[in-house]
Amino acid sequence: MTFSRPQTPREALGNMALSMVIWITGQCCAHWINLVDIWRLIAVFLLGLAVVELVCDEAKPVKPKPKRNRLPFE
Repeated sequence: MTFSRPQTPREALGNMALSMVIWITGQCCAHWINLVDIWRLIAVFLLGLAVVELVCDEAKPVKPKPKRNRLPFE
């Protein structure tokens, strides 16, 4: 899959969450993992979500200060 622009951390997290839900559903249907493993996966995902939210808040672009128009003979 190709993208015309890079993914933001939130988009990447959304894609990861969707993949995780699909994978957990498949594993539960196949009875390959038990409930303890599901809670561990959810805890790790929520921890990752908290980290991404912190990173997104820190990475907000800084608006440049507007330049004043100065006359050449000031």
